[in-house]
Amino acid sequence: MPTEVAKQLEETLLRWKGVEAQRTKDRTSFTIQGSLFAFLTRTGVVVKLHPRQREDALKVRDSRSFEPQPGPENDLVELPLDSTRDLNQALPWLRRACRFVRSNSLG
Repeated sequence: MPTEVAKQLEETLLRWKGVEAQRTKDRTSFTIQGSLFAFLTRTGVVVKLHPRQREDALKVRDSRSFEPQPGPENDLVELPLDSTRDLNQALPWLRRACRFVRSNSLG
């Protein structure tokens, strides 16, 4: 993923109320109220979605299921981020992921 796209994504997400970035040597993750809703990979952004939204997100061009540990409970989808166009396509999914995780962290 081009660094300018990653930088633009991070700047956008950090303008959202309550979103924080957690950086490690290997990756940048985004949290809301301390709960993970997205993280960057070398090729895109992985979002945590409600199962119904996950199925729709997998219809996005070049998206794929992200399975660090394969299983039926996987709720992660990797969306490509090769261009500003991809970023614009990913933003609504990032918003859904943020809302989903925030609503689940409220109790």
